[in-house]
Amino acid sequence: SCSTASTPSEFFGQRPLDLGGQIQFYEFLQSITDAPILVRNGLPQETSTFIDAQTKSITVAMVTFAPEYGLASTISITATLSTEVSVDFSVGHYQSLEGDQLQQYRWVSYIGFILAVVILIEKVVTIAHKDVRAEIPGFVVDFIIQVFLPIVYFSIRLSQVAASKASILETVGTEGLAGVPWSSRSVSLGSKVGQFFDGLEKFEAKLSNESLMGTFYFVHATAALFRLIFQTSAHPRTAILVNTMIQAAGDLWHFVILFFVLNFGFIALGMAQFASEKSEFSTPLRSFETLWEMLLGSMIESGAIPSSTWSYNALLMLYLIFYNFFIFMIMLNFIIAIICESYLAVTAIVKSSDADQEFFTDVASVTKVAIKSLIFRWPGHMSVIHELSVLKRKRVSYRQMRVLFPDILPVTIGTFMKHYAAFEPIRRRSGAEHSDIKDATHEIVSQLSVMLRVPVPSVQEHLAESKNLQKMGYQGHVYESKRRNALLTANNVGPQLERTISLLTSLMEGGDMALADEHLQKMQLQRTPPEKQSLPP
Repeated sequence: SCSTASTPSEFFGQRPLDLGGQIQFYEFLQSITDAPILVRNGLPQETSTFIDAQTKSITVAMVTFAPEYGLASTISITATLSTEVSVDFSVGHYQSLEGDQLQQYRWVSYIGFILAVVILIEKVVTIAHKDVRAEIPGFVVDFIIQVFLPIVYFSIRLSQVAASKASILETVGTEGLAGVPWSSRSVSLGSKVGQFFDGLEKFEAKLSNESLMGTFYFVHATAALFRLIFQTSAHPRTAILVNTMIQAAGDLWHFVILFFVLNFGFIALGMAQFASEKSEFSTPLRSFETLWEMLLGSMIESGAIPSSTWSYNALLMLYLIFYNFFIFMIMLNFIIAIICESYLAVTAIVKSSDADQEFFTDVASVTKVAIKSLIFRWPGHMSVIHELSVLKRKRVSYRQMRVLFPDILPVTIGTFMKHYAAFEPIRRRSGAEHSDIKDATHEIVSQLSVMLRVPVPSVQEHLAESKNLQKMGYQGHVYESKRRNALLTANNVGPQLERTISLLTSLMEGGDMALADEHLQKMQLQRTPPEKQSLPP
């Protein structure tokens, strides 16, 4: 290609071609390198003049094919000629699958389709047992990443792979590059070259599709990677990364703003002052790459002579020192301080929680609960969470569990309560609250004894009643109801008072001492004659 604005109608005896959106002149590499003179249109042309002062760039394109592997490749070496010469290369591959390999790929694709459908069913079933409105955003994200994108990718890719054999035959096979009749004298050179470049363009189109699918896969895989990182927040101990980033989000956002403002200023200053001397500051992209490498600890390369070192130019030396001071020494420590502060805040919250255990300990606990739940037929964890959220209490008793789940066998509730009562934080809290509950229980029993005009039960009577209640819990709900009705009838206590006693007992066992005392005062007020009632202050 030429550096002038106008394109000549002919160069080196050849007319220009539009290749890849650019007007280019072509010649065979062997002809240029092996022969000193070529005859084009009846005129001799010296091959040494093919590259002249008007040449802007030159590209050497080669196509190879390995039939035993079904692999076709293109290699392009491009030299750009400007104030300095830069050389770069690119390699593209296209492989066809046939026979057993194609069948294996089909099976892999089918398995991918099945997994996508299974994941979709699992997501639908999961969201059906939760708050649908709250779970919709997460469901949409999971559907796109785990279901929609894999199905789209496997559908497109499977059709491409199935047609890869025909594509190879059409581009580099006998119907493409390999089918050019170079040895035929009846076909003109122009027709041969035209057929060659047609096959090359088709092959580059296939490589472009491969690159597009590679980009699609990268985007999908990156989204899946970020989803995996976010899913580590499922357990508080492994959620340190996600929670730290969330905690530091505000400070990080303002850090990014400040970082880009300062870098923009240094890039503009570097290009304005040193673009003519240093290739590292010749373009905005080169300047950014140079400063980014300096941020990671590198410096501008220095040559063997003094004038090529970064300290030779006093202005360049001051520029690099200022950048390292503000960006490397100060800004980098800012982000470290932000991360450390957020990390300490997150770990403090994790350590203050009694419910969180070590990761594999929690995995073992969940597995144990799943096995026990299957054996003893415990109520579903979503049902338990729902009922406890309705109660709005931190503690629940055996009697409350019987009321919440009347269809569950008493022995099942007993094993459920026994399992969770063995949890260390619950035992520790129970020990700390035992004395308060004991005092509150004694106060309630005393007030009820006065209201019912019966003596306060002795220690022996308390023990006997506890044994009876324990027996009642394991002998069925019907027997318990009959025994309670018989006791109420014997003591001449009405149903309203029984409901009050049950309510007070539940409040006491749930830890709501203030509310229990309020109900006791109301109950005492109702049993007091009107002339002796007095309102509390």
